[in-house]
Amino acid sequence: PEELKRKMVEEVESMKWSPSWALNRMKNWVENAKDWCISRERYWGTPLPVWKCRKCGYVEVIGSIEELRSKAINPEELKDVHRPWIDRIRLRCPKCGDEMAREPFVVDVWMDSGVAHTAALRQYGWEHLLEKLYPYTWITEAADQTRGWFYTLLITGVLLYGVRPYQAVLLQGHVLDKYGRKMSKSRGNVIWAHDFMSRYGADPMRLFLLSRAPWDSINFDPDEVARYRGVINTLWNVVRFAISYMELDKWKPHGIESVNLDAEDVWILAKLYKLADNVAKAVETDSMHQAIKLLEEFIVEMLSHRYVTVVRPRVWVEEETESKRAVYETLFHVITNLLKILAPFAPFVTEYLYHTFTLNFGKGLKTVHLEAWPRKPANLVLDETLVKVVERLFEAAEKILSLRMEAGIKRRWPLKEAVIVPLDFDVNVVKKAAHILARYANIKSVKVEEKPPTSNNYVVVEVEGFKIYVTLRLDEETLLEGLAREVIRRAQVMRKEADLPLDAYVAKLIVCTSDAMLRKAVEKHKQFIAGEVRAKEVELVDVCPENGKEWKIEARKVVLKLEL
Repeated sequence: PEELKRKMVEEVESMKWSPSWALNRMKNWVENAKDWCISRERYWGTPLPVWKCRKCGYVEVIGSIEELRSKAINPEELKDVHRPWIDRIRLRCPKCGDEMAREPFVVDVWMDSGVAHTAALRQYGWEHLLEKLYPYTWITEAADQTRGWFYTLLITGVLLYGVRPYQAVLLQGHVLDKYGRKMSKSRGNVIWAHDFMSRYGADPMRLFLLSRAPWDSINFDPDEVARYRGVINTLWNVVRFAISYMELDKWKPHGIESVNLDAEDVWILAKLYKLADNVAKAVETDSMHQAIKLLEEFIVEMLSHRYVTVVRPRVWVEEETESKRAVYETLFHVITNLLKILAPFAPFVTEYLYHTFTLNFGKGLKTVHLEAWPRKPANLVLDETLVKVVERLFEAAEKILSLRMEAGIKRRWPLKEAVIVPLDFDVNVVKKAAHILARYANIKSVKVEEKPPTSNNYVVVEVEGFKIYVTLRLDEETLLEGLAREVIRRAQVMRKEADLPLDAYVAKLIVCTSDAMLRKAVEKHKQFIAGEVRAKEVELVDVCPENGKEWKIEARKVVLKLEL
């Protein structure tokens, strides 16, 4: 027994354990293990294959059904290998010639499961695969299985084959209710998986369950699951945005290498391949919760909030441009590869989007789950310095947005000017990305200078490698443009309510207001408003039209009507 324990401890130490503290837990259990009584006084279960002579006490252990049939006095009674039929089988004692009866015990169920490494193959006649599969790559169960299944598999594996039955182990916690209590029908706090998935979807639940460290117990909170449904909806909206404009322009992919990329394109592609590498590492170390965190950040913050926000003006232009093609190629490349990365975690929505997006525009396999893990193409060169510049400018833009909020200036209201002064970057590289600050923070004019401005009318924002000088005061020009943008936003809501196609023009947008500033804003920016809401004409009237829709803009009353 001590030699067996020593060998088992060696095998335990040779395995990969997640979390790392599970190694000592398993070692301590093995080192202090007692003898294991494998029989139980039960009726149901695997019968103990032991027959004993009622006269001389001779004991024989039977190794197979075939052996039992060959030695049975009454083999015709062997209609089933379970009780009560097997209890009827008698053997002839080879010592004294009397009858032998089966000992009335069954095998411990942990003995049954403890030979799963062999029995799972043998039941199908696949023993020949054991040499290829044993020891198995990975096993996972709840933490209490260090003294249960993990342990029994280890004993039988070392006894039968002299080596560990598995190479890596992941411990799991338990699923509790939202208050940390064990679920039970008597408490009424059980959540039935099928009912829950019917309501929230399978993928949001999978993302939620994977978002916690697997070895920690999970407080199952439906509100948290709804949060991950929001992540999926964000991805859905990004894909819908891409499809809408790609179909409008009848676009087809020609490859990411076929276009000249703008700074934000280079940045999102770099982030995509960094995501692929980091998610792979997280999975390989059983840190799925880290993978989910990375995926959520990429989908929500990087792709939706940042990239799509910045590239919208590039796809809004009517004519076909190199810049617009670059956006489409980048979106196609990023979304397609993102679906491959997300597929193991959210298999259903990724499969649907793969067919409706990737295969709709380009070529692929029958299913996203047959795709290879994304790797950056050798011919795709991404300027690392430019990626850092873009990252810093996004950080600066976020700080400017916070300052706007503190000053009570809405994001739709443009700031007049910002000056970027690089401290650690080449001015020419920064100029390639300066428009990102303008679009993301909504600043009319962004300049890149080697020296700071001399005026005191700026607020200074600092990020690593940069100082940004920005005006936070609204003059009449920016105020009027901000009011015009508010009109545009409300008109676009009305277009959506009318279910108008993206490329459909309306005959006229009628604007009725008595507010002097609002009238001045509409009058000055008529052409801009018309272009943004796809109206052939914008008419400012004194008498409000029937069936118009009333809105309020900064306490200013306005009535809008779309004439189709």
